[in-house]
Amino acid sequence: GAMGGSGNPLEKPPIEIVKQGREAVINYFKSLEGEKKPLNEVKVLLVGDGEAGKTSLLKRLLGEGFDGNEHQTQGINIKKWGFKDKDKEIKVNFWDFGGQEIMHATHQFFLSKRSLYILVLDSRRDEKAEYWLKHIRSFGGDSPVLVALNKIDENPSFELNRKFLQEKYPSIKGFFRISCKEDRGIEGFSQKLKKELLKVEHMQIEWAKSWFEVKTKLEKMSCNFITYEEYRNICLEENVGDKSSQNTLVDFLNDLGVIVHFKDISLLDTHVLEPKWITEGVYKIINSEILAKKKGVLRFSMLDEILEQKKEGDYYYPPERYGYIINLMKKFELCYSIDEETVLLPDLL
Repeated sequence: GAMGGSGNPLEKPPIEIVKQGREAVINYFKSLEGEKKPLNEVKVLLVGDGEAGKTSLLKRLLGEGFDGNEHQTQGINIKKWGFKDKDKEIKVNFWDFGGQEIMHATHQFFLSKRSLYILVLDSRRDEKAEYWLKHIRSFGGDSPVLVALNKIDENPSFELNRKFLQEKYPSIKGFFRISCKEDRGIEGFSQKLKKELLKVEHMQIEWAKSWFEVKTKLEKMSCNFITYEEYRNICLEENVGDKSSQNTLVDFLNDLGVIVHFKDISLLDTHVLEPKWITEGVYKIINSEILAKKKGVLRFSMLDEILEQKKEGDYYYPPERYGYIINLMKKFELCYSIDEETVLLPDLL
């Protein structure tokens, strides 16, 4: 039918479902016959170089004050935040990434569509801004981006070629001159952030109660990952029976940051519930001394030793998941196959 006017947004299913064909669309409407409510939850990713002030900005937004000796973020930090809009409770999951160069490679695992990006910059170099904006565009699709020019207290003349960047990257919703240290520009930034969050497209999408039940179950689980089979069983327990709904739900959960999931055949079976489980595994491999001595030539027989739990709090990597970690590294070009049993990590050459 025609999609005229600003009718009920529920009359058009999410584009992902339409792409899956007629049966998926029918199932989508069926899932909405019972109780339903809007999602009102969104993932916000802070990206930018190390020491640009991502963590400081996040602390300011959350009202936690400023710490001049902020430690470098290692890997990922996830913080939850909420705000009220009229009668709506909006939930925000902030993902704050470590800025070290070696880490950028693994950030890509988590850059999702249907999210909002905050790019924090602290230098005058336009190409740095472009490096990140390209990254966001390739993984985040047309997710909105807010660009924060931080440390204007130290660098009052810091400015970007806004017109050029805005034309080339239309997803940019605004540039903001801020100083986390002196708490300047933060209030205005926060207002704009809330406004943009309310516009993120999947905010308004309504979910069947059963979908929320699946989501809650997954959020309460304490394991690092589950198999496809286990995910399916949870869906079946909550009456999300058809495959197209299960697949669409996984997509949404991935973009919300509830789980990390890729559609590649070699990665399909693993639904990761603890994102640090992936990054720590990959860091262990990248930073391994054994591997450095071998100039980046990794034989799979070395993985037992590299991924072993050496200290308290280390994650456990069952051998049947080694393939997943290696395939993930291949997908993001952190390593390349040499033969059936061996890959090469060019970074270590």
